Amino acid sequence: MQYRSISRTLLVAIALIATACGGAATSTAPGSAGSAAPSIVASGSTTSGEAVTLKLQHSEPDTTPAGIALKAALTGFKAEFPNITVEENIVAILDSPEVYETALLAGQPPDIIWINLFGRPLEWLKQEATLPVTNQMEEWGLRAKVGDLAVSDYTDANGQLQGFPYLGFKWPVWYNKAQLTTAGVANLPTSTDDLIAATDALTTAGIGGVVVGGSDWSGNKLFWQVIQAYLSNEAAIELFRGGDFSGPDVKKGIDLFIALRDAGIFVKSVEGLTADQMAAQFFAEDAAIMPSGSWAFGGTPEGLVDSVELGGFPNPSDGLWKKPTAYAGFTSSGWWLSPKAPDKIDAVRSFIDYMYRPETAALFVEQGLITAIEDVPVDAGALSPLLVSAMTKLDDQVDYVVLPDVYIPTAVLTATERTTSLAYTPGTSADDIVAGLVAAYANQ
Repeated sequence: MQYRSISRTLLVAIALIATACGGAATSTAPGSAGSAAPSIVASGSTTSGEAVTLKLQHSEPDTTPAGIALKAALTGFKAEFPNITVEENIVAILDSPEVYETALLAGQPPDIIWINLFGRPLEWLKQEATLPVTNQMEEWGLRAKVGDLAVSDYTDANGQLQGFPYLGFKWPVWYNKAQLTTAGVANLPTSTDDLIAATDALTTAGIGGVVVGGSDWSGNKLFWQVIQAYLSNEAAIELFRGGDFSGPDVKKGIDLFIALRDAGIFVKSVEGLTADQMAAQFFAEDAAIMPSGSWAFGGTPEGLVDSVELGGFPNPSDGLWKKPTAYAGFTSSGWWLSPKAPDKIDAVRSFIDYMYRPETAALFVEQGLITAIEDVPVDAGALSPLLVSAMTKLDDQVDYVVLPDVYIPTAVLTATERTTSLAYTPGTSADDIVAGLVAAYANQ
């Protein structure tokens, strides 16, 4: 199985044509066998024109690309629906699941939560902490606007749609081509030997090599990406679900990560960095290589954009993949409904419908983001050149490997992240890493 590429049609300026790649990020595709989604039955539902307050929880301050777009969308929504007040609760992304669950236990959850399909939210539908929206996607006329991969990614093993998918991503490796040229590196590295040579040259030139948040989720994702060098997507999914690290190809992948670390590809003290510090170093041109997602396109300094070339993470010459690898998917922020939503279902429907309008989605695309809505009218001059590159060139340059988020059991996520962060610390052996990962799965 291969991950399908993400491509959206950006009308007016640019046509983004989907390439065939197959696969899905859930075990049950939309429309396949599974338990039927119960209807959302309005209880005391508001009617059109009635004054109502919608409570919305999200994690995007208006300084981020998504936050800027969301603020503009909410302004437009409030102008069109003056009877609906949107009361925002902006919560740090890592705290958002706990804040929601605490509010739910107190009987006061928000009506809508905008959150990623990752970690604790993966359990919410089973726990009846949120409502399936399978029927609403069809009945509200949204399904025809959204690509199959987005729906598939948000569909659980029982065929239930966990939320309305909204933002997607591509997660390439960013290369500062100008700095590589300064260091005497003519081309982007396509093999791990090339990568080691390139980072050696960068170090000699006084420029940092690969920067990543070795202490957090960003380093965790790069670790999993590197160790997939010898794994098919099917084998990777089996690994993430079951936690069997005894296979020879898994061990070869972990050995590869250790070899790259010990060869000095990472910046100094990478084991202590966070994702925010990663971006800060790359944007300040203190490091020339960074694995980061399309959500960061809009925040890239204008003076740096022309120097950035997107690619993938190089593979060993004896690896399975013929091209450098990257991630892609639609497990980013979606609109989830709480058990309180049926009480205000007319207002909820108006809100969701407004967000799915192409002109609303365009606000997010213009910030360099990828949306689940397929046909979005935009002005070419408003698009991030990095977004255009990601949507028109990247598919030909990389192979897409499995993002582990929806496969690693929720109960082991924290322990596996702790172990993979230790992998960035010099002296941590492959055996140490395997032992930590095995223990994490055993203790779930």
